[in-house]
Amino acid sequence: MFNSCTQQQDEKFDSYLNKLRNLVKTCKYGALEDELLRDRIVIGTSNNNVRTRLLSESGLNLDRTIDICRSTEQAEQQLGKLNKSVENVHFTKGDKKKTREFIKDCKFCGQSHDKGKCQAYGLTCAICLKRNHIARVCQSQTQPTPPQRPNKPMTQRTAKVRYVETEVPSSDESIYVLGSLSDRKQYHADICLSIPGDRARTTCRFQIDTGASCSTLALADYKHLKKTPLQPSHTRLRLYDNSILQPLGSVILHCEINGIRKKVNFQVVDSNSPSLLSGQASSALRLIAFNTECVQQLSEVKEARTTTKEDILRKYEDVFSGLGKLPGKYKIEIDQNVKPIQNNPRRVPLPLKTELKRKLNELVDQGVIA
Repeated sequence: MFNSCTQQQDEKFDSYLNKLRNLVKTCKYGALEDELLRDRIVIGTSNNNVRTRLLSESGLNLDRTIDICRSTEQAEQQLGKLNKSVENVHFTKGDKKKTREFIKDCKFCGQSHDKGKCQAYGLTCAICLKRNHIARVCQSQTQPTPPQRPNKPMTQRTAKVRYVETEVPSSDESIYVLGSLSDRKQYHADICLSIPGDRARTTCRFQIDTGASCSTLALADYKHLKKTPLQPSHTRLRLYDNSILQPLGSVILHCEINGIRKKVNFQVVDSNSPSLLSGQASSALRLIAFNTECVQQLSEVKEARTTTKEDILRKYEDVFSGLGKLPGKYKIEIDQNVKPIQNNPRRVPLPLKTELKRKLNELVDQGVIA
């Protein structure tokens, strides 16, 4: 049975190797076991490329045979995945030869699709107001005031602004909603907004977010400001889940609360969530305060109490001595629906067997294993 065992066409090499190892145990080949197992792999493999490579190796042993078979199998799998990404597919029907062209990373919609099936065809860009492309891939450098758009259902992703990056490529993914990922208590402030040089004021509620490095203004709040054109923004917002939000533009407004008036730069975003006031802007408007004296005192206390390694070993001597065996028994829960498997024993080099036996006996005496 061992000498007639061959690898099936769709059989993985490791599966074929395990089958040969189980069969060779019953043959009692002794010292010739590895050599005959090597020969059986060369003869029984279903891959002619592997067989050719094995026969061309000089001084081929069992370990080298296994390495070649595994590496070749992995390389062919990767090559198969690469071949699936071929852009042009040619096929013949009747007497006419047709070509199906596949476009990757379309410059009009940013996705991959067949030629002539672009989803952006006929749509109007929200940035430059030109047709046949969308805002995510718009290359225009100017950005007019966003027009009134009907509410459309869209997939909402909630995240929190963590920091700002500038000089962003135009192919970044668009995120539509900003919000909070947690149910913790939120702090809000009603702030009077005004355009520089205009006496008209509008009150807007902001959520204070000390973790945000920029302030954002929701599109709904921005629409309450009259005659306030947006400025182009080359800033992208990296959200809490590492996704990217591209602002519609930026606007500079005067913010006033409790008699304090400051100028703040806002990134206008298309979001149903409340507008966010960054930690820097909140501190400038004196909505929050950073206690530097407390931090300095904690640093001084930390420097005064320097603990050495000897102090730790002396204080917790019971932790660093003995085996560390915990009292009581613990029952390991096992899923009975999982089919058990048995792996082949790991081979131990002959010079290490004496040391391994000594270590195993030591673990048995300590009660670690049985």
